[in-house]
Amino acid sequence: MKSVSKRILSLATSMLFIMVLTLFPAIPAIATSCACGTQQIVVQGYDWGPAVTKIILTMNVLVDSNSINKNSFTVKTTVEGIKEAVERTVSDAYICDASGNKTCAIRGNMIALDMEVVKSDTAGNPFFYNQWYNEWADPYTNAITATGLRSNCVPVSVSINPQPISRIVPILSQFSINNKFTASDNTTLNYAFHKPAADCNKHPLVIWLHGMGEGFTGGGSEIPILGANLSNLVSDKFQSIMGGAYLLIPQANTYWMDDGVAPMSMSTGGTHSIYETSLWELIQCFEKNHSDIDTNRIIIGGCSNGGYMTMNMIFLHPDYFAAAFPICAPYENQYVTDCMINSIKNLPIRYTQALGDELVNPLDSITIFNRLIEAGSKVAQISLFGPIEDSMGNKGSEAGYIQHFSWVFALDDSYNKALTIPAHTDTEEGGSAFGRPGFTFQLEEPNNQTSLWCWLANQTK
Repeated sequence: MKSVSKRILSLATSMLFIMVLTLFPAIPAIATSCACGTQQIVVQGYDWGPAVTKIILTMNVLVDSNSINKNSFTVKTTVEGIKEAVERTVSDAYICDASGNKTCAIRGNMIALDMEVVKSDTAGNPFFYNQWYNEWADPYTNAITATGLRSNCVPVSVSINPQPISRIVPILSQFSINNKFTASDNTTLNYAFHKPAADCNKHPLVIWLHGMGEGFTGGGSEIPILGANLSNLVSDKFQSIMGGAYLLIPQANTYWMDDGVAPMSMSTGGTHSIYETSLWELIQCFEKNHSDIDTNRIIIGGCSNGGYMTMNMIFLHPDYFAAAFPICAPYENQYVTDCMINSIKNLPIRYTQALGDELVNPLDSITIFNRLIEAGSKVAQISLFGPIEDSMGNKGSEAGYIQHFSWVFALDDSYNKALTIPAHTDTEEGGSAFGRPGFTFQLEEPNNQTSLWCWLANQTK
């Protein structure tokens, strides 16, 4: 009897289970697809140097645009010189085209991540300063995680290669880069140039000589162009003021102050730069190869090492240039003879330097300027500055600037921040200012000094 009862109970249980399955079928799990992708970085120049402003992802699936927002992504950057990965801030995310421009597509396989750019974000800088010079950081990787992405409404699990497959540098489209010139002494120089739009007019030539960190040509022309934000010199504003200007950007194989005496030795005027011949021949050759250059409006300038070489070139060839604008130039007054002063006293020269410059004593430029005035120059000028302040409002040591970066004022044309000083600056022994013994002067409020860019535009032989 018990055996029969068990069989009846088992049969009833089975029938109940079948009824439950019939009435309440199992809900299938939502499928998740797997996707993989690559990345490209977009690099832009700023006053302090380059920054990665955008990351473009290329996926192997179409991603729904309504599943994408800035909170969908986390970016952790590993860069040469920084021990640990740094999380960067994504300010926007959207479907884009191959150049990173936002599109209105409802889905796409390319996604742009706009990255927040601040000077203090060292992980955003794709350069590494290798003791003497800048180079592209290696490694420079972005570990990217994504959540909430969907493809045709199906959730997507994403794996993105952290190593960028390429760099996009939009400003380079304004330049011809990595050209080569071999001089009579067998020195080969790398150079970049910008050519203004063709018309029936003659155009000025502005020669920019880079600083110490932008030589050593392994990184190519991108290094000097991005290292000092030369994008400002191809801006509509600068080009409009100049009436369309050629830019020539030579690049030293080492550094302009290299005198060849010993490894890493530097001339400050007492010895010769090993690039005197090659740079001079490159300038002449470039001029001859571009017939629309106005030979009465060839202007030379540069910062730090390039400021030194600017002074070197005008001392060697005082009658060739229409004007010069040396910035924080480490050319020492002790090596400048009265004959040298007289050779350039009629050449328009605009000196620029910060008074607190820790690397190059402003006394030398101030003294050379005073000697030019004493020799009768009516065309020499000097603009001295307080703390470095860039176009984004970053100022002084609190923002991480050393006072050597006075080229920021020149390339931003922010000469309204210059300090007013007497026409003749006292350089007698015993004076001091900003911790520098040897000179005194009266400082007044910032004034509206003539724009450097307008000053350049007005220079002609």
